[in-house]
Amino acid sequence: MDDLNEKPIRRQKTKKKMLLQKCTDKKVVVKVNEFGVLAGEGWTELVSYIGVLLRDYVSIMFDDWRAVPEKITDGIWGNILKLFDLPPNSRKHVYSAMGVALRNFRSTLRTKFIWKFKNNREKLRYPPEKYKQITTDEWRMFVKKTFKEEFQAKSKKRRENRKKNIYNHRLGSTGYAGLIKKKKKELGSNAIVIDRSDTWLWGREKKGGGYDDSVIEVANEIKELKNKVAEGTFTPIEDKDVLAVALQKKPNGSRIQGVGHSVTPTTYFHRPSAAITEKGKENKICDKRYEMMLDKFDEMKTCMSNGFSEIGSCSIANKSKKRKSGGEVDQPICTPRRSPRLKSKQTNEDEQLEEGNEGNKDSTTAMRKSRKSRFTPRKRLFETVPIISPRRVQTETSPDMSDE
Repeated sequence: MDDLNEKPIRRQKTKKKMLLQKCTDKKVVVKVNEFGVLAGEGWTELVSYIGVLLRDYVSIMFDDWRAVPEKITDGIWGNILKLFDLPPNSRKHVYSAMGVALRNFRSTLRTKFIWKFKNNREKLRYPPEKYKQITTDEWRMFVKKTFKEEFQAKSKKRRENRKKNIYNHRLGSTGYAGLIKKKKKELGSNAIVIDRSDTWLWGREKKGGGYDDSVIEVANEIKELKNKVAEGTFTPIEDKDVLAVALQKKPNGSRIQGVGHSVTPTTYFHRPSAAITEKGKENKICDKRYEMMLDKFDEMKTCMSNGFSEIGSCSIANKSKKRKSGGEVDQPICTPRRSPRLKSKQTNEDEQLEEGNEGNKDSTTAMRKSRKSRFTPRKRLFETVPIISPRRVQTETSPDMSDE
């Protein structure tokens, strides 16, 4: 580590892997966990690739990710979409990871290549050969900025805040999301709900077992509170759950301990249970079936409004016949049919006309006109009488009704 001319190791491996990925059409799938946060193996690969892109495309002179020009951020986002299959509405989460990666990269440069040689300024004249994308001018400006009093004051304040966190985690690159997935796999159930007090302890457990001295006291307090929950003497309520009481610290408005970043208190405490989620799926299926029934009902109403007395003549029956047989069925154009009741009345009147005086053309014509007016097709009635709202029906009268 004393020599700045180190050979690239991890970065080149990541870049080589992504370049090979570009040669194939298959994208890396990134999934979300129960909290709607990107997680899994795909997310781990994406985080590594984000670090590569930031080192290659973003200058180290940007102190804040939000200050990076939109043209650069859009280009990075486009490169990510070429290799990764991301769920909808994941851009904000990815951009947050970019900001963290850029901050970590600047911190690594200062820790390994600046603070270590602060008494040997000659070695700070040129950037590390490991990062050839950093120009000499950028590096010298970065070093000069690091030794300014303004930055020194900010750095001192951050170090003091870091010392307040006495419960150091041992999560690694996968974070809480990877830890929860691993524990669920070990427990043999993906539907089990894991309390954040458990994940908080798992994240601080040593490789050989046990905890640091600072964590042991909290671990004992968590154990006692869980016993009280089992006995019924303690009831955890949202921000006053087991971990909050053990740490004597409530989750603030945007972050919550034990589940990782991007998970808010609202997302955690108001997440649906497995039973509610399954019930929601059943309700969606029922709603879909109900919509299909409504569509069929509307089609039947349309068919009947055109003057059909027999539903079998409509296209609905033909469609159902087609679905049952599985073959193609010709759908004839629906034609109006006169109901049997109307047919019988018409036949009786025709017989009366034949038995009567055939010479009296005026009376015959009058009877036929009266019969024709009684048997006006529905279609004509719908054309002459406008369709109005129920409120207008009560307050207004149609022209025909006023004549009567």
